[in-house]
Amino acid sequence: MIIITGTPGSGKSTLLKPFSKEFIIINYGTIMFEIALKKGFVKNRDQLRKLEYEKQIKIQKEAAKKIASMKNKDKIILDTHAVVSTPKGYYPGLNKEALEILNPETLVFVYVPYSELKQRIKQDKSRTREEFLDKKKCDEVVEISKLFLAVYAVRCNAKIVWLDNSGPVGSAVPRMKEILE
Repeated sequence: MIIITGTPGSGKSTLLKPFSKEFIIINYGTIMFEIALKKGFVKNRDQLRKLEYEKQIKIQKEAAKKIASMKNKDKIILDTHAVVSTPKGYYPGLNKEALEILNPETLVFVYVPYSELKQRIKQDKSRTREEFLDKKKCDEVVEISKLFLAVYAVRCNAKIVWLDNSGPVGSAVPRMKEILE
């Protein structure tokens, strides 16, 4: 399993579209949202990160079990965030139980410069991400994500790949293809 992370607006989902026939691409947040919605914890996806930490841990673990039970686990690319920015601080995007269940072999961090990230977030009207329009906040999320990824890599004996997704849409696809080979 490969886990792909990055800040909101970094283009993870768009970057993965060309690989959707060869790989099973799963958005961890979507699975978590479905579980939280079914339990009546949230009404929209942006409320997920504002849930109490204990509920987030349970939902992460449940989502990890659901994903791990899927066929062809070696063909799964899991799209998620390394950290969850909440009003109370940063929580791991993958808590230790979820990480152990998923046991990825590669962790990819998708990066775009702040100037591009800001434009992408402003253009995406489907989500509420105003806090990431602040450069200081974005830089902080990137730095904290690097720290969390290092911990994830040590816990799973996984490698980390830094993927620059700056420039026109699709320009990082060849590098992503190399990572997947």
